[in-house]
Amino acid sequence: MWLDTNNNGRVDSTEAGICDVWVDVFTDTDADGAPDDRNNNGSLDAADAIRTATTDCDGLWLVDALAPGRYVVGIPASEFTGDGPLVGLVSSDPTTANADGDVDNDDNCAPGANGFQLTGAVTIGTDEPTAESPNNATASLDASSNLTIDCGFYAAANPASPSGGSGGAAAQPTIPAPGPRPPAWPASVSCSSPWAAGWSFGVVAPT
Repeated sequence: MWLDTNNNGRVDSTEAGICDVWVDVFTDTDADGAPDDRNNNGSLDAADAIRTATTDCDGLWLVDALAPGRYVVGIPASEFTGDGPLVGLVSSDPTTANADGDVDNDDNCAPGANGFQLTGAVTIGTDEPTAESPNNATASLDASSNLTIDCGFYAAANPASPSGGSGGAAAQPTIPAPGPRPPAWPASVSCSSPWAAGWSFGVVAPT
């Protein structure tokens, strides 16, 4: 997760990661490109996630030991309200719709159901991109991890150009330091995640 100050959908060397962003990982077993409704309530919600994590202050997170399959990454609407770390920010534009294209340091998130920011489906297996930098999945085989799924956000006061490129100059918000989550934010299914300096985050298949 990063603060895309110029809203170009690419990680630039001067841009910073965003701390303490709650991340949900959903399955896509029916291959329709959308998260599975695991609780069968007809609506996407946190209960449908199979794993969760939060970002460190380099914008990194990691969910490991996933079975090979199709997954969708989501950021819930709660992150954009109250004391959430993404208050005042919106998803970068342009977005690379094919999150499974193994292109690093580009924006893969777009508005989705129920206020979630969602990526497209990503297939995790044993033929994943290698040599991503930085690599915050050092405990797993490189070819079994995909660290190219990135989401950028920019200040809503910084309007995008008609072409979806860089917006005009505007003051950027201060990124909040990590802090306790409000009780309404899910906490019981959080996983422990190793962090490293850099940009990419990812999901890892069993080695």
